[in-house]
Amino acid sequence: MRNEAVLKRKLLPGGGLSEDMLRKYGLILILLVAVVVLSIVSDSFLTFTNLMNVLRQVSINGILAVGMTLVILTGGIDLSIGSLMAVSAVIAASIVSDSPGATVLALIAGMLAASALGGVSGTMSAKLRVAPFVATLAMMTIGRGIALLYTNGRPIIVDSPLL
Repeated sequence: MRNEAVLKRKLLPGGGLSEDMLRKYGLILILLVAVVVLSIVSDSFLTFTNLMNVLRQVSINGILAVGMTLVILTGGIDLSIGSLMAVSAVIAASIVSDSPGATVLALIAGMLAASALGGVSGTMSAKLRVAPFVATLAMMTIGRGIALLYTNGRPIIVDSPLL
C-alpha cells in the first residue's frame, strides 16, 4: 500500500512531475534548460575554451564551498573567507607581477597570510571566547582593509604565461 501512495505522490493527475520531484530536481532542470537555450543563442557557448573558462572561474567557489561545508558541519560559521581569499590573492598576485617565475613562492605567501589571519580569528573564538560570528565578521572587515591598503585601491596586473 505504501508503494502505491509513493507512486501516486510522484505523479500529478496530469501525468507531470510532483512537487517533491520538482524540489529535488528543479535546479538540475533549470540548469539543463539554460544550457540548451545558451547553446542555441550562442555558437561559442559549448566550445572547449568556454567550458574550461567557466570551470576555471567556478573552481574557486568550489574550493571555498568545501571548506565552508566543513566549518558548517562542525557547527561553526566563518564570514571572513572571502576577505581572506582577497588578501591571499593580492599578496600572491603582487609577488607574481614583480617576479613572474616566483609562482610557488607567491602561492605559499598567499596561503601563509590567509592562514595567519584565520588563526587570529580562530584564536579570538577559542581562547578569548569571542563569538565566532563576531570574530569572523571583524576579520572580514580587517581582511578587506588589508587588501585595500596593500593595493592602494588599484588592481594588480599579472602578465604571466603560467596563469
